[in-house]
Amino acid sequence: MIRYVNKRAPIGFFFFFFFHFPYEWVTILVSDALVSTGLVDLGYVYVNIDDCWSSIKRDTKGQLVPDPNTFPSGIKALADYVHAKGLKLGIYSDAGIFTCQLRPGSPYHENDDAELFASWGVDYLKYDNCYNLDISPKKRYPPMCDALNATGRTIFYSLCEWGVDDPALWAGKVGNSWRTTVALWIQKKEMGRFLVSLCNIKCRGCIQILFLLALFGLFECNIIRQSQA
Repeated sequence: MIRYVNKRAPIGFFFFFFFHFPYEWVTILVSDALVSTGLVDLGYVYVNIDDCWSSIKRDTKGQLVPDPNTFPSGIKALADYVHAKGLKLGIYSDAGIFTCQLRPGSPYHENDDAELFASWGVDYLKYDNCYNLDISPKKRYPPMCDALNATGRTIFYSLCEWGVDDPALWAGKVGNSWRTTVALWIQKKEMGRFLVSLCNIKCRGCIQILFLLALFGLFECNIIRQSQA
């Protein structure tokens, strides 16, 4: 089981909702803005970079490598900068052979990747679901949980499983949060079904993340519901 991290939902800046692709310079600007606006004092402490932070191939030792064009200073230096601001840095990987943008996924590299993230000072991992070879998420997500626990560092583990295999029924024993739906174009009847199911599930210390597109696609809402036993 994943180690307990905190009682509050992680809030801050998530690249996916605005830029989609992360950049080092934007991460720095966002970190500065969270502090200068006082949002950090309200709990907005996470700055989470998303897909495409890594190069398209692992190095000769099988390690993930930051893309030198978008993260020229590397992730460790960026994490140090973010931490100096009193913030936390999040990173992205995938429970499939590739990420959604065809960067290397983490299956069969869970221990190496978790150790690498911990050595960089990463505080949060979004673990996506692309190119999963139709292998059950119940088999693909626990290995990263074990790998993160083995590092000894507290890393918030967010399962971005898209809600395809009822994660609310099992993900609380694997991660700190889980995604309950696909990101875009949720129909009203589907949304109603998901909301009803969420109301009937309680999990101590667990967070369910619900994504939906509202107002005819004009903006995307990120609704975070924390359930308590």
